[in-house]
Amino acid sequence: MSLIHLPQLRRATHDLHEKLETLPALKRLLHPSLSLQEYRDFLQCFFQLHLQLEKQIYPYFCHLTPDEFHWEHFMASPRLAKDLIHLCQPLPQPDETKIPTLTTSLPEALGCCYVLLGSGFGARQIAPLLRKHLGELVPLSFYEEGQPYLKRLWHQLEKLLSIYSSAQSEQQQTQTAAQNTFQLFHHRLSQLSQSSQYEALPQ
Repeated sequence: MSLIHLPQLRRATHDLHEKLETLPALKRLLHPSLSLQEYRDFLQCFFQLHLQLEKQIYPYFCHLTPDEFHWEHFMASPRLAKDLIHLCQPLPQPDETKIPTLTTSLPEALGCCYVLLGSGFGARQIAPLLRKHLGELVPLSFYEEGQPYLKRLWHQLEKLLSIYSSAQSEQQQTQTAAQNTFQLFHHRLSQLSQSSQYEALPQ
């Protein structure tokens, strides 16, 4: 299956993606001196973001069959929760981390979905480094358990974009929602980056 709409989204969000990757919190995640508490903080931030955004977009995906889009395989929040519980980290209470509404239509939900699904693709490089820096027993469900499903989900998302986000106005809605989702991730990870443990990143 040739990809048309996903590369368009990648181009539309390229600068925001690059900006996100320069944040100290993400750089710290790959650094040998990463502490277990810093890893907990990062998982907590990602769990809050994924959980709230998954709740936002679920109404637009719940009517789809697993052959159209496998929602259970897509959800990252259960895997993040599993890692946090393993690390004895309390999960946030409902509505504790309310985020702005980013999706009010299916094309917008697809744009948000693009960012959430895309966050799993860096796991192939990140998981081995985390295991090396934090030890063999570090929980990596978020990074590893979603990997077998990524390719199929990616192609399912492409097909949904071709059906529900092919008109120019729909494409614009999708791109704007993806950009807004990247900006939300940047805002939350910037707050994490401002924590004292990230101020002096060892070289």
